[in-house]
Order: sequence, then C-alpha cells, then structure tokens
Amino acid sequence: MNKPIRIVLFVVFAVSLIINILQFRRILALEREIEERSASGPLGAQTRVPAEFRARGLDGVETSIRFDSTPLPTVLYVFRPSCPWCRRNKDSINALARQTAGRYRILGISLSNEGLAKFAEEHHFPFPVYSDIPPSVAVAMKLGATPETIVVSPSSTVLRDWSGAYAGAQKVLAENFFSVRLPELID
Repeated sequence: MNKPIRIVLFVVFAVSLIINILQFRRILALEREIEERSASGPLGAQTRVPAEFRARGLDGVETSIRFDSTPLPTVLYVFRPSCPWCRRNKDSINALARQTAGRYRILGISLSNEGLAKFAEEHHFPFPVYSDIPPSVAVAMKLGATPETIVVSPSSTVLRDWSGAYAGAQKVLAENFFSVRLPELID
C-alpha cells in the first residue's frame, strides 16, 4: 500500500477513535443523569415547603416542627410501619443518623399510626419520630411513597429528595450527598 493511502487510513482511524471516545463519555454522562433523575423523589431541589407544621410525637404530645429552629439542614425520613422497604432500610437510616450527627437534624415522619410505637421501638431510631402531620402538609410535600428522604434547609428549601430505600443507585447517591458509608440492605 502506498504512503498517502496509509496516511489517509490512519487519519480516518484516529478521527473514528476520537469520536468513539467522545460518544462513550457522553453516554456515561447521560447514564449518570438518568440514574440521578430516577433516584430523585417527587420534590425537586429548590422546592419551597411549609416552613412550619404540627405533628404528634410518640409521647402523644403535639409539637411544632420548624425548619428554621436550627442552623442545620433537616432530614425528614418518611416511612410507614407496614412498609417492607422501610423495615429493610432500618440499619441504613440509623447509620445515616449516627454518621451525620452534628451536621444534620434528622426527624422521622410516619404516614401511619398503626403499629408505630412498636415499629419505632424495634428499630431503635436515634432521632425523634412524629406522625399525624396535616393533610395540607402531606400534599404540599408530595408525601406518599415510602421510604422517602427529604433534606430541607433552614429556609424551608428542599436540598435533595430520594424515594426508596438506600439500595443500588439510591445508596450511592445518599452516601455521596452525606459523605457517609451505609450498610448493605438485608432481607
């Protein structure tokens, strides 16, 4: 083969290789974006939520929950005692609470009272647990699927929201966001 043809073939090969590398990088970026979007909960970042709402503690006392009552962001861990994924997620949420102590305030929000006292006792939550939130707050915060983790700033702005237990992409995203290591889910 003569030299000019070799040069042309080499250039074509080099351009093809560069295009393939660029496409591969773009595919990886799109996969990460899809993973983050699919792992995101119903509230988007920067969504404003009610600054204050009433809820009932496990002791039966109604309490006012305010996001501006602390300089720390508040993590709302939303669950139901009957939710199997909430049960499987107990070690992870407890590990998250221990590892973020002093950096975040964590509150448990149960969407059901049925079996709540027993559930909270069995799971040894290291954070306060509340229920009986007003329906208007549940609608404003788009609560329903459990478990859900919502991080809210002191100015009542959502910083991050995950729907689902800390497994797979959810686990990686939570670990990266909070700078923690979470245990694997157990059956």
